[in-house]
Amino acid sequence: MKLSRQQVIGMANSGLRMPIVADIVLHEQPDVMAARLDPAQLAQVLEQGARRFNTPIALPLMDLSLEKAFLGKALGIPEAEWATFHLHSLPDEATLAKAMETIAGPLPPLMQSAADALEVLGKNAQDLYVCGMAIGPLSLATKLVDDPIVSIAMAASGMSAEDDEDVELFECVLKLSMAVIERNLRAQLEKKPAAIFIAEPAANMVYISPNQMAQGSDIFERYAMSLNRRIRDFVEESGAQLFFHCCGELTDEMVKAFGDLRPVILSLGSPRKLWEIEHLVPKDVVLFGNLPSKKFFSEKEITVPQVEELARELLEKMKATNHPFILGSECDILCVPGCHDEIVKKIDAFIHVH
Repeated sequence: MKLSRQQVIGMANSGLRMPIVADIVLHEQPDVMAARLDPAQLAQVLEQGARRFNTPIALPLMDLSLEKAFLGKALGIPEAEWATFHLHSLPDEATLAKAMETIAGPLPPLMQSAADALEVLGKNAQDLYVCGMAIGPLSLATKLVDDPIVSIAMAASGMSAEDDEDVELFECVLKLSMAVIERNLRAQLEKKPAAIFIAEPAANMVYISPNQMAQGSDIFERYAMSLNRRIRDFVEESGAQLFFHCCGELTDEMVKAFGDLRPVILSLGSPRKLWEIEHLVPKDVVLFGNLPSKKFFSEKEITVPQVEELARELLEKMKATNHPFILGSECDILCVPGCHDEIVKKIDAFIHVH
């Protein structure tokens, strides 16, 4: 089912609340891995999340490890190291050529199942808008080297790939990141989802120095925004809408750049108060979030009354701005063993708060 910008704005104006709950529902299944590997079961998980919390968009499982694992396989890294490996030097040409060949081939089972689940869900739940997802390129690249902050800072200071091996390596992993992300998105977009959720949490002031940006560096544009514009164009040309997410610490300039991407939904983390930065974002870009859901697992971190208080504050202050807004979690709400009921209690609290 197709989704338009005006429909999303209409959802926001209707007072929609929308938690990202696929991981919670997934871990209610008797066999989590079996559910992930079976497109029919995974589609049911996504549908259950939407039905339970009455959201018209079936939001995806946000697993930001899939693309790195695929790259590990493509680069010949032993499977046991896929989650933790870093590249310490530039791969040789033969290794890179083999990696690109692998990336162009069949997807790993978890990625293919996630793509196939979108098709199953679209057929079985035709009243829901289906949403796929991928990690953003900068965020994936930062997972592939030992010290991405130093590499990025050196590039921002004017060092090129010809000048410095660390910069050369980082720019290589950015290219690899784009290749695997585009391959993943191509598989998902073939299933005709309504939207794609891009999670780019590393595009923030921890990895990109605000001081270097203020001194005129274009590093944020080169390493984050130009690549995400490529992804946006790819997504939109395929007939889907872009949801863009960054839950990191952000400067005003970064927020404005994300707004200039023109996603239909811009999801930001709790470090920024949305009513203070909404003027940086076009009025036809729906702001989403940004309750501190990473704390929901513990009564010591945040209580139900505190969740309700923060939800009311967001609703009231965003209403005063007249900016389309959907109340939701700052990121995906992850299952924490032994804390399921506590987490769900807090989701219900902001869903039903008045």
